[in-house]
Amino acid sequence: HIIPEIQIIIAKKLINELKKQYGEDTKGWWYKGVPTKVRLDVSKRREEEEGENNEQYFDLVHYSDIIYENWDILGNTFGIKENKSDGKSKQLFWFIRLNNIRKKIAHPERGRITNEEFEFISKLFEEIKKRLES
Repeated sequence: HIIPEIQIIIAKKLINELKKQYGEDTKGWWYKGVPTKVRLDVSKRREEEEGENNEQYFDLVHYSDIIYENWDILGNTFGIKENKSDGKSKQLFWFIRLNNIRKKIAHPERGRITNEEFEFISKLFEEIKKRLES
């Protein structure tokens, strides 16, 4: 599927950028780069599953929150403008749209994705690859 691949590309780039900016250890990127609410959500899930690595417990919407709070270092990479005047929230709206499509795929009883949604994730995949894998 395309969506898990998009998530992996985003996670790798985002976490690498945070580590580059704030440092490799958890005192750096984790505490300085990840908002408290996201850290609490991720830590709770990691504890419940007896996991070891915080990086494995982010949700797609967490990335949007992290980017929003670190706009100066991540905004140009992850913000997608439809209009020149779009602010941070509008530039990150694609995360919400992608997550809603992801939920449909994960729970097909809620309905199938539309052709428009398929086209959106296909174009997004190409855009993400172009921006983040170069």
